[in-house]
Amino acid sequence: MVAFQASQIRYLAFAILASVGLSSASCLAQDGPPTVTVESCTTCHGPFGRSLGDMPTIAGMDEAEMAKALIDFRAGLRTGTIMGRLAGAFTDADISAITQYFSQIEEAG
Repeated sequence: MVAFQASQIRYLAFAILASVGLSSASCLAQDGPPTVTVESCTTCHGPFGRSLGDMPTIAGMDEAEMAKALIDFRAGLRTGTIMGRLAGAFTDADISAITQYFSQIEEAG
C-alpha cells in the first residue's frame, strides 16, 4: 500500500476527476494560482499517464527523469509538439506536483 501526504491526496482527487472528463480539476500549485491541470497531461499521455498511442507513458516514470524533461521543455532545451508551450507556464511547484503524482502510478502491464 502506498501512503500519501495530504497535499498528494489533492492531486490524486483531481486526477480522478480529470479521468472522467471534468476539465476544471486543477492541481493547485503551492506558490501561486493553478497553472496546470492533470487533464493537460492525460489528454495526450493517456488516462493516469498510461499512453494509449504514440505518446510516451509517463505513469511510473522516474521522478527525477520526468522533472529534468519538463525543466528542459520549459527552458526550450528539449523540443516537442506542444510540450514547450505547456511546460513554459509550469512553476517549480507544478513540476514537483506532476512528477510526484505520475511517478507513483504503476505503469499498466
